[in-house]
Amino acid sequence: MNIRYKYLRMVAKQKRKKIIRSMETETQELAFNIIKKSISNPEATLLIAPLTNVYYIQTDDLFIKILDTYVQIVNGKYFYHISMPAFLMEDIEKKFKLKVENQKKKIENKIINNTNSSLRNIFNDLTYEKATDPSNNEFKAR
Repeated sequence: MNIRYKYLRMVAKQKRKKIIRSMETETQELAFNIIKKSISNPEATLLIAPLTNVYYIQTDDLFIKILDTYVQIVNGKYFYHISMPAFLMEDIEKKFKLKVENQKKKIENKIINNTNSSLRNIFNDLTYEKATDPSNNEFKAR
């Protein structure tokens, strides 16, 4: 592995440890970990409301609403309204946006692959009868 890559991973790990140590309450830590785990779930539905800057996560029976200063977690039976420090909200927002960006890249790659496949099929279906037809006088040597 690249030394720079190892260094960046070490710095990121230390930053995560610092964030977890600086959380005000165990409730905030649990909420942060629930959100982080939900974002990493490949089955999770992630939505962004661009006008209100609200983020939504849905996994099975769990619904999470992420606002500027707090999160709402609903599991079908209970509703939790948890205030979070600004630095945690920034970290959550960053993780959320990275996940959405990765999903967008996958979709773009599928679109590009489908387009290229379709264009290859069109190219392969094209025939130039004039160029391949030996009876065509236009292409005979003079």
